[in-house]
Amino acid sequence: MSLVDQHTTAPPTTYSWSAGLPEPCSSPEGIPAEQVESFIKSGDKVPGKDYIVVDVRRTDFEDYAISGALNLPAESFYATRAGVVSVLFKVPLVIFHCQSCASTKSRGQKVAAYYQDALDEKGIKTSKALYLEGGIKGWIQKYKEDAKLVVKL
Repeated sequence: MSLVDQHTTAPPTTYSWSAGLPEPCSSPEGIPAEQVESFIKSGDKVPGKDYIVVDVRRTDFEDYAISGALNLPAESFYATRAGVVSVLFKVPLVIFHCQSCASTKSRGQKVAAYYQDALDEKGIKTSKALYLEGGIKGWIQKYKEDAKLVVKL
């Protein structure tokens, strides 16, 4: 390859937020949107105590969010997982989501797996990672008009 070719070669067009990170060992279960909706609406479960929703979007964190969700971007999660575990280990259900959680390679599922791996490494049984089936896209399709469930950004 000549020097001219080196300078005209286009950079890769895809970016993987998890490039260079180990593959997680865990395979967290999905939780249906309807179940999370019942947590929020029924009042039977207390957010931050019985469950918490963690939104792992970063640059695509726009338009809508789930009411009461934390935003912990996937890009920085792996490096901070020990700190996250130290804060959330008493919350029984930690529900992660991204844009769609459509595949096993989705940010929501992968971050949930990193959280579960960190719990398992420490022998913590008081918390469990789940991912929101359908992600924010599925949530918005169902609940876009419900101000108790959705925050317009």
